[in-house]
Amino acid sequence: MKKLLSITLIILMFFVGCSNPENIITSPTYSDTPLSGSIHLESLTSTAIKEELINSATITKLIDGTLGGKVALTQKVYSSEGRLVEVNSKFEVTAGAFIGAQNITMSVNVDNGCVSFYPEMTFKQTCYLNYAFQNMNLANLGFKPGDKKADFVYFNDNNRTIEPVLNMGVNLIYNKGNLQVQKGQINHFSRYGFIRVAE
Repeated sequence: MKKLLSITLIILMFFVGCSNPENIITSPTYSDTPLSGSIHLESLTSTAIKEELINSATITKLIDGTLGGKVALTQKVYSSEGRLVEVNSKFEVTAGAFIGAQNITMSVNVDNGCVSFYPEMTFKQTCYLNYAFQNMNLANLGFKPGDKKADFVYFNDNNRTIEPVLNMGVNLIYNKGNLQVQKGQINHFSRYGFIRVAE
């Protein structure tokens, strides 16, 4: 009798549990609505960030200016139009560039191709930036099919001042959406990006 009562209770609990909609397991759902803003990479695990960012990616790292160091970002980021863009950016702080330790933030925007740095700083030693995009919509940056040249430049806050940045080379492959600067010389923090060079 006890065995029959136990089986009846188990069956009853099973039906009550299954009838509660909160207990139903479903597959995850995904929204097509883009997320706004950026996600700080240090708050996520490497598996959680694989293809989650929309429009921009940001990383912050504590650097001792006397010793120097690197702030690096390799990330796939969705543009606002839904294109998956791969970003590779490495900022090298030269030893002696500044005094003390400072949190350095690097933020990349795949809609306008710009990389921004915070806080505002001027360096005692030149620092260097390697910066590349793959699969970007270069038409949104003013480039045209057949373009083979680009400049890497500094933009001031109101975009009225654009100054070329010394570097070891800028590579442009329009049909692949690729732009890259090698060893851009960074003497102060601001916003940097690419512009079209008319041939």
